[in-house]
Amino acid sequence: MNSPFSNFRFLIGFFLLSLSILLLELAQARVLSVMLWHHLSYMVISIALLGFGCAGTLVSISWNRIAHNPHRVASFSCALFSILTALSFFTATHISLDTLKLSFANVISIFIYYLLFFLPYLAAGSAVSVVLSAGVAKVNRLYFINMVGSGVGCLFMLVLIGPLGGETTVITAALMAAISAFLFSDREKKGMRVGLLILIGGMALIMIFASEIMTIKPALSKALSTYLNSREQFPGFKTEFSKWNPISRIDVVSADATVGDTRVLRLTSKNKNLLVDGDAYTAIENHTTTDYDVDGRPAFHMYTIPYLVKKNPKVLIIGLGGGNDVFAAQLMGASEIVGCEINQITVDLIRNRYAGFVGDIYNKGNTRIYNAEGRSFIKRSKEIYDLIQMTSVDTWAGLSSGAYVLSENYLYTVDAFLDYMDHLEGDGMLCIIRLFFSPPREVLRLVSTAAEALRQRDVPDPRAHIIVISIIGDGLAAVLVKKSPFTEQERDVLTNDRYYYSEAKVVWAGEKDVAALNPRLKGNVLKDFGNRVNPFHTFLYACSRGEQQNFFDSYLFNVAPVTDNRPFFFEFYKWENFFHDIRGVGFGGWGGDTIRPVALLILGGSTLQIIFLSIVFIMGPLLFFKRRGLNIKGRKHFIIYFLCLGLGYLMLEIVFMQKFVLFLGHPIYSIAVVLSSFLIFSGLGSLTSGIFRWSKMKTVFLSVAVIVLYGTVLILGLQWLLNMFLAFELPVRAMVTGLIIFPLAFFMGMPFPAGLREASQSAPEVVPWAVGINSCASVIASIATIILAMGVGFSAVMGIGLAFYGLALICFVSMVNEDAVC
Repeated sequence: MNSPFSNFRFLIGFFLLSLSILLLELAQARVLSVMLWHHLSYMVISIALLGFGCAGTLVSISWNRIAHNPHRVASFSCALFSILTALSFFTATHISLDTLKLSFANVISIFIYYLLFFLPYLAAGSAVSVVLSAGVAKVNRLYFINMVGSGVGCLFMLVLIGPLGGETTVITAALMAAISAFLFSDREKKGMRVGLLILIGGMALIMIFASEIMTIKPALSKALSTYLNSREQFPGFKTEFSKWNPISRIDVVSADATVGDTRVLRLTSKNKNLLVDGDAYTAIENHTTTDYDVDGRPAFHMYTIPYLVKKNPKVLIIGLGGGNDVFAAQLMGASEIVGCEINQITVDLIRNRYAGFVGDIYNKGNTRIYNAEGRSFIKRSKEIYDLIQMTSVDTWAGLSSGAYVLSENYLYTVDAFLDYMDHLEGDGMLCIIRLFFSPPREVLRLVSTAAEALRQRDVPDPRAHIIVISIIGDGLAAVLVKKSPFTEQERDVLTNDRYYYSEAKVVWAGEKDVAALNPRLKGNVLKDFGNRVNPFHTFLYACSRGEQQNFFDSYLFNVAPVTDNRPFFFEFYKWENFFHDIRGVGFGGWGGDTIRPVALLILGGSTLQIIFLSIVFIMGPLLFFKRRGLNIKGRKHFIIYFLCLGLGYLMLEIVFMQKFVLFLGHPIYSIAVVLSSFLIFSGLGSLTSGIFRWSKMKTVFLSVAVIVLYGTVLILGLQWLLNMFLAFELPVRAMVTGLIIFPLAFFMGMPFPAGLREASQSAPEVVPWAVGINSCASVIASIATIILAMGVGFSAVMGIGLAFYGLALICFVSMVNEDAVC
């Protein structure tokens, strides 16, 4: 039988298959962040890799039948991948699932979701395993095509989801899979090829109507569903704008008439609410018709707090949302306003579509608005400000940078606070508003982080530099941090002037007790509030004595400061309290005083599930091989070798996506540049080692040596290198990113195809098994990376990833010396 791998059509088909797989993974993760919640959107990555692990196992035990006609099996698998992608997505959009409510129906729905998203990747993984196994003699070229196709798929998702939307992007992946099935079928009978052409036409037709027949509906507990479905509570609400981009879906809802409060202001006119991924809402206020005069002075609720002590400041506002912070700054007489917002859609809405509605606030002469991630913006800025302000800057939208169930955030780390201080005048102030909770978590961690930053700026006792004020019915609190101590006059103004909000309460403003700070509070109200703010007083007094660690150890939640190396600001739960907290209520985020650590539940559950299934998929074929009398020498080293490659590769890839977020200025830029660089450069490394016909031992030894040595250099000097180029424009920084990654990724593309070539010398069915082992390891790595980063930080995880490559080399040498399979 002539090999199909010399056929150009086949190679193009394999490229499209690889492209469609990664396009689907990223698009589904983005879609599920809207349909469900961010902490479940990441299950797509794990399910995809598990599908590949299972596929490797099935192909290995079925190889005797597959080997007679591998290109037909590949074609059939691609067609099945296409069909199952469309069917599973259609079904998922018609199944109601709300993971915030524990019920038997929801447990069944979660299981159905897993199955729906698992099956397409099982088919896709079967196609990839068959191609790599049947074409193992040309595995370097095929691996190159696989990696480059995956890299292009990543870029395609970033380009397509904006104009096409989430639904159509998913079906685009199915269409490309159908085309690859047709390209694989050039040796098949006419009837099969006609059937595949019909499949292509059907997918193209579905693409046209995807947004109508597969409409994505947010979970019932999300704000968007509440607005549109609760007609009695929110009469007349409707969606008037909706748009996707790679990091979110933005919806704007409005009402036919005024409907009570918006949690920001009691309105006397219509308002609109802007929502991110169906939740994380912010109000767009009609500033042109509302009277903000209070006792002869301008006021705009909580946003005006810092302006009581900062008169006519130059202000930087991070995270603009509906533009309310900008309006407040203008209202209160800020001399100069600089704003940065990570989401271009929201900037465009306030600057253009709703400019007249909000009073054209972004086009005022003293206001400059930038589309940028706040932390990266300030690191590259040379400007100095009197005030830096952030109001609840984050989102429940899922990041796409890895298989995470927890959101990392670089705005609230000690390193971030140091950056803010470096860009403040000597008497400058930072104001951050976040959720208060009971017992306190977010705001208390803000205070501990500010205290640590002040300590690193030679302020041993932070008590005089911090003021905390509760607002919005104690649902939020403002943390004010000054480089210099607050004066007695400033403290007096903040504790006694209530014109910005009559129900505000002072949590901390120096050494006065709660009763002295809040003379209006009486009886049980004072007692309840005192109990709520006690942790702040206890912590700050502990800081003054250098005993803050004792407080962290004894407190119910983890409120210790976070750093850029471990940026998990929103992970408050202690593993030792897991079984106690899991009996609580809520989901550990917005929704009031919630104490259920759903993120840890998902993380722990995913870990156990992945370990169990990985053992099944890895060890299962050994029983089959034994029954067939196939003896694999050195199978222990064989398994460890491919496990180490999968673990090491994904760990390094995830760490680099984190490391470059601040350098590139946006999480989505980091995903695009880093992920595509790793995939494409790894493919080039594979192709190069095949062209030069290096021996397998030379390939593995040389590549691992470079990976470990160069990776160690990057652990020690990467931040210094990034700082050198931080001030350059984005195209230059993207090019620098690629150049830094190139040597590492180039040589990381060599050990895997070398191992497959060695494996094929024992038995062809061992090759798909190796692919499955590698995939299972990648799943484990996607979860293990986040667990390890929470404990020891991303830099240490990078070292662990390099260690796995070193262990892989030892295993490879041992196998060769034993004349073993890999």
